[in-house]
Amino acid sequence: MENDENIKDTEKAKAETEKKQVKPAQPEEIISEEPVYTENDIINVDNGQYHTNFTNKFLASRGYKPKPKNVEIRAFIPGQIIKVYTKKGKKVKAGKLLITFEAMKMINEIVLNDDILIEDVFVKAGESVEKNQLLIKYKVRPHK
Repeated sequence: MENDENIKDTEKAKAETEKKQVKPAQPEEIISEEPVYTENDIINVDNGQYHTNFTNKFLASRGYKPKPKNVEIRAFIPGQIIKVYTKKGKKVKAGKLLITFEAMKMINEIVLNDDILIEDVFVKAGESVEKNQLLIKYKVRPHK
């Protein structure tokens, strides 16, 4: 009799676990490549079951998408401008050198990872700059 109760309890627990398991999506149901989980979903990984720890706040958040905007380059350390490689109104490709300046006996080169349009240049060669002094104002050009 006790054995029957243990079997029933085991079957009941197994049925509850199967209910909670995340069923794999059928090919026609797949909309995006990444799986979508909700708070406290159970995920099967290497024959083990794990609960997700996603919060409702995380699930409601949107991915970060930078917006093109007006941006400034400021001196991050006091120094002296050696050379300015650009001028107002010039379109500059990503990776091109904008300014070199000397600070603490080191040559610093300013390069950006975006295509930009120079709005204004506030320094020239030979000029001394203070920390946080505005050097260049620019706009990020959208990728084509």
